[in-house]
Amino acid sequence: MPRPPIDLSRKIKDILGYVDPLPPEACAPFGHYERSMSDNWNLLQYLERSLMQPNLKEDRTRFETLSILWQLRHTAVHNVGVLTQSDAVKLRLLLREPVEAPRILAPTRDDIRYLKRFLDEIADYCNRRIGYRLAELITSIHQATPVLFDAQQKADELSSLFAFPVTINNQTGSVATV
Repeated sequence: MPRPPIDLSRKIKDILGYVDPLPPEACAPFGHYERSMSDNWNLLQYLERSLMQPNLKEDRTRFETLSILWQLRHTAVHNVGVLTQSDAVKLRLLLREPVEAPRILAPTRDDIRYLKRFLDEIADYCNRRIGYRLAELITSIHQATPVLFDAQQKADELSSLFAFPVTINNQTGSVATV
């Protein structure tokens, strides 16, 4: 039975609705932010170059949601869940919504389920894009030099590796079912 449609992007953004005030003893954020910020921007630029295609709204939504998620990951890992003023500024820019700080993240079980579902879906999406693109490249190689490998055998190998059928030079691979 197919899963009911859920706006996972909105659900990821809603995680920020589940925050608690910082305890009184927390007067300053941890000092990892500056270095991590540089790492975050480098990763975001890499993802943008690697995954983005012009005029694809769905890809843009995935990228924006992944950017938000990456910042939440930073907050959880480097600040032990403490949403600092710096984090709030970055998230405010990403969300285009107000974000209060200082606060501590307190995600619910549903938040974690939505997060897992989003990551599963984006992993599947990326895996398919990579598999289809690899099949295109291997098809080009096979058309230029057909004696290098058997197209059907290579299609079967890739189909097994990616767990969905790919086609190489008009030969569709089979996926072994368990």
